[in-house]
Amino acid sequence: MTNQEYAELKQFSDLPLYDEDDPRCSLIDTLPPEPLYQSVVEVTDIVEAHTQSRRNDFVPAGAIRHWNGDRTDSMICVYFFHRRTDG
Repeated sequence: MTNQEYAELKQFSDLPLYDEDDPRCSLIDTLPPEPLYQSVVEVTDIVEAHTQSRRNDFVPAGAIRHWNGDRTDSMICVYFFHRRTDG
């Protein structure tokens, strides 16, 4: 998604947005050790991001900016932690 689309996602406004080469990216795209979550979901489409944001079992985790080769353009992927539903 674009920067403008990402700005629409208010639930991500207080969460980190890291560049892909930042070592802290693993905090967002790696399943945390807590047993509360079953998976990490990457979303690149703004419509899908809005849909997942409305789900109670999806917790916004943050976003990663992926740059093109000469760093003149980027795409943002948002990440959700998917809560366990198996009790």
